[in-house]
Amino acid sequence: MASQLVAIVAAIKALSPTYDGKAISVRDATTIPQTPSVADLPMRLITANGNQGGMAVRKTLGAGTVLHYRWVITDVMLGQQVGMGRGLKDQSSPLIQYAADYVQLARSLVTGTWQLDDVAITMGTEEYPTESGTYFHVVRCEYTIREIIQ
Repeated sequence: MASQLVAIVAAIKALSPTYDGKAISVRDATTIPQTPSVADLPMRLITANGNQGGMAVRKTLGAGTVLHYRWVITDVMLGQQVGMGRGLKDQSSPLIQYAADYVQLARSLVTGTWQLDDVAITMGTEEYPTESGTYFHVVRCEYTIREIIQ
């Protein structure tokens, strides 16, 4: 049985939260911009190469062996660039509302071949791209998903 990683990422991409009343463009590993413009925001960046990457775990249950992959998928929402007129105090309400809406949408991510083990959501500011000196107000969602392969 082949991995469902592409389908898992597609399901996460299909979630459609809004940020501060605006629709959010979604980018994955094939379309992530080097430097997003203000017109691109808000934007979600989805990658399937989180801290733990893909890891195969083998368990023997009774007479059979069950194999599962543990995927860590990161979904970072870039809200507004820091220093563009609204500070963290002004951004906190839209960030908190986005995170709350996102949690409700993430509850739907359940199928017969994979399950959501954990969703860690953090808010704050992050530099993007790395070492660019450009910071954004962000909500980072890190999924740990277990894909069952029999």
